[in-house]
Amino acid sequence: MIIFSLYQIEARWEKIASAAHTLGIGTIIDDAMRAIEAENKTLKNVLPKNYASPDLDKRVLGDVVDLG
Repeated sequence: MIIFSLYQIEARWEKIASAAHTLGIGTIIDDAMRAIEAENKTLKNVLPKNYASPDLDKRVLGDVVDLG
């Protein structure tokens, strides 16, 4: 996940990975997407930012983060 480590702290993979199995993982990923968009205007409004949705199973999201 090199792309994340190039951006500000909100988007660093270490921060995302360390929160993989917390209830806040969705919000952390959404914040990372916003940070990446802020640094790269060509991605503005392109990246998904719905990971904090209550409909998304945070346990499964954490498992996907573990794959990274």
